[in-house]
Amino acid sequence: MSGANMSNDYFTNRQDRYIVFNNKDITDYYRDLVSTVSGFSYTLQDKGDAFDLSVGSGVPDPVHQSNQFKVHAAKAMRGFLEKWSSTQQSPKDATHDTTLYPLIQMGPFGLRQDEQVTLSVLERVLHSPQQRSPAKLFITSGYFNFEKRYSQTIVNTATADANGFFNSAGISKYLPPAYTHIEQRFFNDAKRAGNAERIKIEEYQRKGWTYHAKGLWVYPPDSNLPVLTTIGSPNFGYRSIVRDLEAQLFLVTSNTQLRQNLHEELHNLRVHVQPVTEETFNAPERQVPAWVGGASRAIRTML
Repeated sequence: MSGANMSNDYFTNRQDRYIVFNNKDITDYYRDLVSTVSGFSYTLQDKGDAFDLSVGSGVPDPVHQSNQFKVHAAKAMRGFLEKWSSTQQSPKDATHDTTLYPLIQMGPFGLRQDEQVTLSVLERVLHSPQQRSPAKLFITSGYFNFEKRYSQTIVNTATADANGFFNSAGISKYLPPAYTHIEQRFFNDAKRAGNAERIKIEEYQRKGWTYHAKGLWVYPPDSNLPVLTTIGSPNFGYRSIVRDLEAQLFLVTSNTQLRQNLHEELHNLRVHVQPVTEETFNAPERQVPAWVGGASRAIRTML
């Protein structure tokens, strides 16, 4: 399971996450998910001297019949979810110590499993009774554009030159400054709210590398090991919630060795991070053109 895009960069100089699951039920679930989504997706047709895109018989065209297509796709996905909801079984071994929750997010079709569960987890962590040693929550993503209901729990992000668009050509070269603007605004909001000590931002800085790892880790009070992590495609941002088709797996465990492994994974991700301070945004390379701020607000749901 991964949120990687499987291009050349992801196997050379891009930091990402991959977790292998040897579980037939999970394999069958994702095989069926891919098959279901493929059923209402475009198919690439080889016409000999050219290529063409076509949809299957009975599938409304997503461009010319958008509303009908959304109804068709939503019906197919709800059928998928109902099928798997009815086939879920309790573990045969009552002594199991790890549970996997596969979730999807397809905002255009009104399917918001991942958003709802993520919000529930965040609210439980944020509003749990105060402990001498409070619960800790880490969120990491390659793109700093967290949806407002998530933003109060952010503690990790990636630096501007760790973004794959850094120094690229055309309009895409302005995406890192847009993310910097959003990050600085959140930094200032946290400071004004008196949460600068509670909410920390860190940036990935490794020369020659870019960053795309995504996930969430929850450490319970009085514990140095996590009990929950997520692995999958969502960036916890507006586009992931509103526009994209996302798949994510929530893993909850009491297995000490697995918890140690997850802790070490997070530690390895943070080896190359630096804390964000006021000086971060004063650096010459982090100056944001005035027009980028307004533009980033206008297209925030697409970032």
